[in-house]
Amino acid sequence: REYLPDSSSASEAADDGVSVLDLGTGSGCLLVSTLVHASHVRGIGVDISADALRVADINIRSHGLSDRASLCHDDFNNDDLLLSSLGDNLTFDVILCNPPYLTKGECEKDGLAGPRLALVADNRGLACYEAVARQVGAFLKANGVVILEVGGKRNVDDVRSIFGELEYVETRPDDQGQGRCLVLRKKS
Repeated sequence: REYLPDSSSASEAADDGVSVLDLGTGSGCLLVSTLVHASHVRGIGVDISADALRVADINIRSHGLSDRASLCHDDFNNDDLLLSSLGDNLTFDVILCNPPYLTKGECEKDGLAGPRLALVADNRGLACYEAVARQVGAFLKANGVVILEVGGKRNVDDVRSIFGELEYVETRPDDQGQGRCLVLRKKS
C-alpha cells in the first residue's frame, strides 16, 4: 500500500485515479489484495492462461471488486499483443509482477507440480523479466513503481540490471531473509 498514491495525489492526467496493472495475475491474489486494502484503486490483471483468469474472476467477484477490477487474456511476453490489448495510452501508478522465473531443471529437481507455464521461463529463468523490462516504460506513469517477485536462483542484482532504465528503490526480504521483492521507480 505504501507505493500507491492516495486519491488526492493521483496524477491529474489520469481520469480514472490510481491504477494497478498485475502482469501474470494467475489467481489474482496480488490484484485482489491490493484492491481490498485500497478502495480508491482500480486494476487490470493480465494472464496467458484462461483457466487462471477464471479463478481470478471468481476471486474478484467473491471480494466484491468487479466494479474496480478487470481481466485481460494476453501474453505479456509478446510486446505487440499486450500493447494492442491494453492500448497505448493506458498508464498505471503501480505494476505488479510475479513472473515465471524457474528453469525446467529447477522445477524437476524440486518436484514442483504447478503448471509449467506459470513457473518456467527461458534464458535461465530471466526471459519474463526481460519482457516486462521492454514494455514497462509504455505502461508506467512518471514516478510509478514496478514491484517484482524475484526467486529461484535468480539474484536480485541480476534482475535489477535488466531494468536499467528504472531507479532502484529497495529490495524486501522474504521470511528467510532472502531478497524476494524488488521495487523500482520510473524516473519523472
